[in-house]
Amino acid sequence: ALPIDLITRTLSSLIPTITQLLSTPMSSLSGGQRQLIAFFMTTFVSPQLLLLDEPTAALDPQAATKLLQFAQRYIQDNKITTVLITHDPELALALGTKIWVLDQGRIVKQFDRSQARELSAKDLIGSIDYQALRIPTIEVP
Repeated sequence: ALPIDLITRTLSSLIPTITQLLSTPMSSLSGGQRQLIAFFMTTFVSPQLLLLDEPTAALDPQAATKLLQFAQRYIQDNKITTVLITHDPELALALGTKIWVLDQGRIVKQFDRSQARELSAKDLIGSIDYQALRIPTIEVP
């Protein structure tokens, strides 16, 4: 395990307010704050694989941007295989080298980085039938 002062210094250089978060009981932190700390803490164990399930979902836009910038640099610099699950096509385009679009558990589109970079987010997911994905509403008399 790495010394806590090294962890704190490194995290503080990335996100200045993180020092306050590290000294706060986890039970007092918001879901987004917990998510941010959890992501950064995983980088200290030098993982061979990162599984990121909606990594920016509970974050405010500023924290999401910082996390994305750090993740891009960290993943590229360390050549870490990463599986990203997201509903955000922009995030998929920013981090993905290979992108699969799923619809009801089936792969409906597949792109590599060069193909995906030429597409807009709308083009990337455009052919999915979103009517089929809508939750039906029930009218109560």
